Amino acid sequence: MKIDYKPKGLMKKQKLDFMKYQYEEIGARIKEYRISQGLGQDDFSEVITNKIDYEEKEVSIQANVMSSIENGKIFGKNKNFLPDKTLQILSDVLKKSKVEIIFGKETDLSDFR
Repeated sequence: MKIDYKPKGLMKKQKLDFMKYQYEEIGARIKEYRISQGLGQDDFSEVITNKIDYEEKEVSIQANVMSSIENGKIFGKNKNFLPDKTLQILSDVLKKSKVEIIFGKETDLSDFR
């Protein structure tokens, strides 16, 4: 038996893009954490750029890149949304674990275990 489903209305042109959804959720969390520290994108970028705890002094995340991350967009030539190095920097500056940045509050994760 063949079931032929034809979406109607808005769903007709929409496709479920789970990766895009995940990127947007991660970006929204990063933005929430940044704002909770009272930092604008420029201020946040400056904090990251001026952080001297890293061996590589050229580490920086410009405000336009922060905007891309917070809006769930892939940036640069590297087609990874958040390379590990960037995620570690965000984790250190935001004082949140990488797990919390990616999946949300650790207490919320217990619902999925």
